[in-house]
Amino acid sequence: MLNSFQHLIIMSIKKLNIYQILDYLEKRKALYLGNHYSFNSLDAFINGYSCTADDSHWYSEEFNDFSFFNVWLLGHLPKHFGETGGWYWQIHNRNLNDDENAFKEFFFFLNLFKTSKKFTDEITDFFYSIENKTTATAHKIDTVEKVTFENSRSTWIFSYSNNELVDENWFVTEVNFLKWVQQVNNTVITKEDF
Repeated sequence: MLNSFQHLIIMSIKKLNIYQILDYLEKRKALYLGNHYSFNSLDAFINGYSCTADDSHWYSEEFNDFSFFNVWLLGHLPKHFGETGGWYWQIHNRNLNDDENAFKEFFFFLNLFKTSKKFTDEITDFFYSIENKTTATAHKIDTVEKVTFENSRSTWIFSYSNNELVDENWFVTEVNFLKWVQQVNNTVITKEDF
C-alpha cells in the first residue's frame, strides 16, 4: 500500500521524461531507489520505468533518445564486455564491487551521450530486399537511413519500404557497418520474422 508521499512521487514521475527523472535520482538516490540501493537498483528502476513509459518519455527536445544509449556506450568505450549486455552490464563489469563509482560513470556517460551531436544521412544507391518466411511477405528497401553520434563509433541503420520502417540494425564500428553494406547491397535477406 502506497502512502500519500509515494503516490505523489509516482504521479509526478508519469509526467517526466527519463532525463528529468534521472536528474532527480542522481541527487536523491535513496528517495527513488530505497535506502539500501545499489547500482543494480538503478537498472531495476529504469527497467520498471520502461514498462509504463511511452515513446515520448525516452527523449526530450534538447537531448538524444535514451533508447540509443546502450549501443552508443558500446561504441564509446575503448573496451567492452560483449555486445549484448547493455549499459548496466558494461558499467557494472568496469566497477565490480564499487557501486559508488558505477553510479558516477553512469551519470558521466549519460551526460556525454545526451548532448552528443546526432548525424543522420540517407544512403543512396543502396537497395536490397527482405523476405519474411513466417508471414510470406517481402519488402524492397527503398530508403536507408544511417545514424551516428559524436563520441561513439557505433552506427545504426534504419531501412524503409514505402516510408514504413521494416528493418533496423546497429554496428559497433564503421568497419562492421561497411562489411554489412557489402554483403546486403543488391541482395535478398531472408528473416524468420521482423
